[in-house]
Amino acid sequence: MVKAARSARLSAVHDGAAALSGEGCSPELFQKGGSEVAKKKLCSIALALALYCSDSQYEKALSMIDIILLTLLLALIQIVLLPLLLRANNFAYLLSNRDGPYEPTAVLARVQRAAGNLQESLPAFLVMAVIALVQSIDLTLVASVWLALRAAYFASYALGFIGIRTLIWMGALVCLVYMALALAGLVAV
Repeated sequence: MVKAARSARLSAVHDGAAALSGEGCSPELFQKGGSEVAKKKLCSIALALALYCSDSQYEKALSMIDIILLTLLLALIQIVLLPLLLRANNFAYLLSNRDGPYEPTAVLARVQRAAGNLQESLPAFLVMAVIALVQSIDLTLVASVWLALRAAYFASYALGFIGIRTLIWMGALVCLVYMALALAGLVAV
């Protein structure tokens, strides 16, 4: 199912490249209005993207992009949505100016600490994932393992598992170190 969706997207990218290549963008691709300079810039960007996503690179690029998007979804859930849901019982506080202190429940406090921990490692992961994507270095497996470990870390922290949580965190840290070494060319990919 995933392969079929990727093939369809690859076909759409190549169709777009075919439409944009040649003497330039055809006027039929745009609705009336807008500046010609903006239309030409849009054509240039779309053509560059279509040419960058060649057959050999597209599958790797897409899977790393999927991992990046899933990572951002995890961050959204962990940093915003779940704390909001855990505070839903105190709706008046959510709508107030929040001048006074709020005493979180034990679960909410653990979720907030796990979110803080994610915020510490997320920038490094995202930078290395994008560098790997741009340099066509296949780190999708390591990035997938990192994402799975971060999701497991979040679950173990929120549920209060003590010993396993530290081991999961160390595994995620090893993934980040491996990604950095691979990008520096110090380990084989």
